[in-house]
This record gives sequence, structure tokens and C-alpha cells, in this order.
Amino acid sequence: MEQLRFSINGKSIVYDGNPKNRSKDLINILVKMGISGDRVVTTFRDNIEDEGKYTDSKIQQMYEAARVAREERKSGKDKTAAAEKPAPEKAAEAEKVQKITLLYKSRQFSFEGLPSSKQHAVIQLLIKQPDMTPAVAVETFRANLPDSAATDDEIWGMVQESKAARASRKAGGAAPARPLPPPRPWPLPPPHPRATTGRPLARPPRPSPPTCPPVSTRQEHVDPQVQQFDAIEKYTGVSAEERMSIDKFIEQVLNQPVMNVEERLRENPKARGNDDENTDLLLTQRTKGKIVVYCQEEKQQGTKLVHATPTMSFEEFSQIVESKYGRKMALSFYEDDDVIEIDDDNVFAMFLENCQQNGKKVKLICSNPADRRHVAEDNITEGTAAAQTGTAGAVATKSKAVAFSNGELSVNCLRTYNGHSSAVYCCSFSPNGEQFLTASRDRSVRLWNAQTGSCTPMKGGHNGFVLSCDISPKSNRAVSSADDNTIKVWNTTTCNKVATLKGHDSKVYCVKYNTLGDYIVSGSCDQTVRVWNAETFSKVVTLRGHKNAVFSCCFSNKENGKFVASGSDDRLIKIWDWANNKEVVSLLGHVGTVWSVAFSNQDQYLISTSMDHELKLWDAKTGACVRSLAGHNVPIHNALFSPDDKYIYSCARDCGIMVWRTEDGELVETIVGHQSTVYHLDVRENKLLSSSLDNNIKLWEITPKKTAA
Repeated sequence: MEQLRFSINGKSIVYDGNPKNRSKDLINILVKMGISGDRVVTTFRDNIEDEGKYTDSKIQQMYEAARVAREERKSGKDKTAAAEKPAPEKAAEAEKVQKITLLYKSRQFSFEGLPSSKQHAVIQLLIKQPDMTPAVAVETFRANLPDSAATDDEIWGMVQESKAARASRKAGGAAPARPLPPPRPWPLPPPHPRATTGRPLARPPRPSPPTCPPVSTRQEHVDPQVQQFDAIEKYTGVSAEERMSIDKFIEQVLNQPVMNVEERLRENPKARGNDDENTDLLLTQRTKGKIVVYCQEEKQQGTKLVHATPTMSFEEFSQIVESKYGRKMALSFYEDDDVIEIDDDNVFAMFLENCQQNGKKVKLICSNPADRRHVAEDNITEGTAAAQTGTAGAVATKSKAVAFSNGELSVNCLRTYNGHSSAVYCCSFSPNGEQFLTASRDRSVRLWNAQTGSCTPMKGGHNGFVLSCDISPKSNRAVSSADDNTIKVWNTTTCNKVATLKGHDSKVYCVKYNTLGDYIVSGSCDQTVRVWNAETFSKVVTLRGHKNAVFSCCFSNKENGKFVASGSDDRLIKIWDWANNKEVVSLLGHVGTVWSVAFSNQDQYLISTSMDHELKLWDAKTGACVRSLAGHNVPIHNALFSPDDKYIYSCARDCGIMVWRTEDGELVETIVGHQSTVYHLDVRENKLLSSSLDNNIKLWEITPKKTAA
């Protein structure tokens, strides 16, 4: 048994189970939660790693079989329960005359009657409204009868049926009178007296009926006020006094002045003393086309209401909130256990989408901007006092790379991709190279179509700078990490979040899949390296040994990633036998922070980059330093091998990309084009992808030049 996790409708469900039964368990959970339709297939594919072997029809068949089995089990229990008759005293207690309170348009009204008459009173109240709509009817009905099993269509059907019957009787004028109720063989009980406190006295018990039938019949006494107001159309199980009480209640409601909703919403709910349930009744067709947002000031109890529209920009909405509180506010909201800060249109759109989900009430957290958590600037942001800001938010460097070629390679820039509003810290190709993933300082993770240049942000981003990302070799999943201490797993088909991996105590600078996509490795400022199961999202092992923050990590390529390499601020590179939680070797040579490490495709070498301006090529088996590559005169952020291991690509703060020959370490090419620091590279066949502080991603084609015969 293992601890397994599912993400369903934004909720994280954790249970102990057998990974082999994961798909069956998920289907059963979906049936119990009432998830149906297309959402079954989408949720299944978001949570099951090998979902590719299931067709949509197969998933639906599994769901239907589980649903039928559950219904059969329930019907068996219902039959058993039906055989047990309820205790007479309990039934009698439930049907005692009592004070019944109804809610309508944020007001409360009470009448004396039987609990069974409450639904009928609500329906009669609704049909009296001239501008009644399905949304208003359903909202009011459910506010008063929360335990009712009636569907939205059934509720509106009851309203329409009662309204039609009432209209028919009024239009007929001379419609045939309703048949009199059957004669009662005993006198009517006297009207229920009330005590001075306003509470009803107990109903006197009815005498037992005589054994002989009555000689004469008599009609019920009906109060004239009831007939005049015509509130009750059907008198099943309702006494004359109860009818009169309900009628007076409805008349009281209808005589209320029309509410000015805009004025009402400008009030302070806390000062008004109303709870959220009453406030919810305002959210009807009067605000059609608008999204109601519940604002709660941090560390305060009361909520305020503002309206947003689906097309509103974040700046426009911020101004509305600012006018509401009289000062500028930092805005955020909860998604599961994560706090998501809203600071651009993309995150704001995600917030509005969450607000519109059925049955989901998302509160907007408003706080003083001075109290917001300030993320410390790291070296990765180039935030130095001496730096000068250039165009597009880029930071100018003291040394800029100059284009160079020894004629060995042909390099062409195929495309520049724009979409991020801030620095792009990481980029990762899909296995076939048709898509790529990016992670940015703008807190978004984006999936791009390499051919069209279109991009889709992952839904439910990080609450901080996104520092690393990778696409699974299986193509169906992606992973990202950020300075919010979390790792998130995404479905690359739906762009939905599948899981959030928590465990690191500080910023997570790097994440990487192994060659089969079964495991994820992560490195953090908490000085640990962790390996996670990519299917169950459980932590497999924590590797401890570094004395400072871990900035880079990767799996070896052979034996399904038997080894993990990590680079740290302690200037060391460590190679681990992670399955045995064992450090194999520690490589010492850099005199500055190690920014990146990568195995060659055949695992013969390891390449590392550092703040000390050097690349180092290591023998992965012996741990010996083969050579140092000097050419960048600035900190070097990333390096990796070409698919055939013949070349090494590196990028740095000099805005350039350098290509080195692995065999002898000779510089072959210096590629320029970015306007600022180049943070990350990825390669697929003869295509090289680069991401930069200039907010852009570039796609390069690098091919060997044909030599003359």
C-alpha cells in the first residue's frame, strides 16, 4: 500500500491504495463525487500516467460500469432501510406546528405552520413575482430548502406548473369550484392560540373518530383574507390558520419596496450584520453578465462585494477594489492550499474562471502592499547596484559576446517567440520537438507550438517566479518549480494542474524527468535533492550532503537514470546513487556557485557551469576534470551536449551562446541575438532553443557545413 493522490475539480484527494488499482480507484471516486460527462475523461487523463492506452469510450464504459454497480449497492441498502419504519413519535414530532423562517432577497420572514408546508410556501412566493427567472427561483428555493433533492429543472418546473394553474383559474373566472374536502367525522380544532411571547402553544390532540359515519357534512372555515389574497392554490395538509399565516407572510414580502441592488452592494456587510448566505441571495439576474467577487481584507472578518466582468483587465479591477477600500491593495486568492498573487491579466483571468465554477466561492484576499511577501533578488535576476537597465526590462552587462565562427557550423535563427512579460528562466522541448515549455519570472508556465508560435499558459500558476521546467519523455506531462517552494505537475493536453508536490522548505531551482518519465528530481535552496515518483507524486528519497543551496540537478541517461548529479552554492558537484540514498563522488574544482550540471547522452562526461566564468568537462566515471573551457568572461548559467555529444552549447550573462567541440574544447561558434542574459538552453536534433532575460525565446537551427571533397 502507498499514499496515492488525485486532483479532482481543484481538490487534492489523498488515500492509501495499491498503485496497480489507481485507474479503478479514480473511476470509483468520480462516481461517488457525481462527476459525469466529458469531465470524466478529462479528469481521468489528468490523473492517470498511462492514460494513452485508454480510449475515451473505454473510460466512459469503466465509469458506467462503476456507476451501475454503485446504484445496485445503494438500491440494496434502500430496500433494507425501507423495511424499517420510522418511529411514530419521531414522525409526530417532525409535523408539529412550529415557527418556519423563509429567506427572500436577503430578508427573513416567519410564519407558523407544519414543516411539510415550507416547500409549498416557497413555490407560492416565487409565482407571485412578476419578473421571476429560473436563476432567481433556483437560488431562492435552495436557500430555503438546502436538503431538497430536486434538480434545477424540477424546481423551475414546479414554479411554472403552479403559475400556469393559478393563471388558468384567474382567466377562467367561472371555472368550476374545487371539490370540497371529504367530511370530517369530528369537529375542527379551535385556532391555535398564541402566548404573549409569540410562540405557538401545543396543538390539542384530536379525539378518536367515532365508529359510525357522520349524518351531515360541513365545509372548512376559510378566512376571507385568504380568499382575497389567493396565495395558496392547493390545500393539501394545510389548515386554514396555516394558510392565513403563509398569505400574510407573502403579502408582507410583496409589499416590501424594490431593492436598489447597487446601493445595497455598496454597504459594508459587516456593519449590516448579514451573513454570506443572505448576501448570496442578491446574486441573481439583477447582476446578469457580471461576476460577483467577495473581497476580504487580510486579518479582518467582514467581506465586501465588487463586480467584475469577463472582459475586464486587471488594472481596471484593481481600481475598483482601490475605490472600495480607499487605498491601493495587493490582491491574492487561495487555490487548494496555494496562495496565488494576482498581478497581471493572465492570473486575474484564472481567478475569474475559478469564481464562475459551479458551487465554488472564491474569496479575494486584499492586503497592504507593504505587507506582501517580498521575494529576495537572487543572482539569477542580475539585480546588482551597478547594473543598468536597458530595453524591454533587460539588464545591460559589462561584457557582451561578439559573433564568431570558425566555419565549421551553419547557424540560422528560425524564430523569436514573444509572450512572457518578464524574464524567461527555463525552456524545454517536447520529445518530438513540435512543442516546448517555458518558465518565467512573470509567474507563468507556458506551452508553445513551435511552428505557429502560439502559446497557452498552464491553468493555476505558481505564486512566485517560476525557475525551472521540463516536459516528460512521455509527452503527456510537464513539471515546473518556483520560489514558492513548490513543484507543480501539468497535463500537456488540457494544460490543467495535475498535482502540487510539497516538501521542500525553500525555493526549488531545478526539476528534471528521468529518461523514461517515471521519476522527477528536484534541487532546492533548502540544501536537499529529492526524487519523486512521477505517477503517484510521492517522495521517494531525500539526498542530503550539500552545505548550501542546490541550483541544478539531473538524471544520468543510462539505466533509467540510475545516477543523479547536483550542483550547489557550496561550489561542489555531487553524483548520487539515489535508489540507495548514497553519495558516489563529490567533484571539487569550481571556485564559484555551480549553476548547472548535465550528463552527456552516453553518460561518459558531465558538463558544469559556474559563477566563476568557467565551464568544466568531467569524466563521469572517475570524477576527474578533463578540461576547463574559457571564453565567457561572465557568469555562465547553463550548458548541455548536442544529441551526438560532439558539441557543447553554453549560455551566459554576455547575451551570447557558445558552441564548443567536446573532443578538444575548441570554441567553434559564438551565437548572438538576445539582448540580455541567456538563462537556459535545450536541444532536439539540429534545433537549439534559448530563453533570456529579454523576455524572449529563440529557435536556432545548427547544422555542420559540408566539407569539400
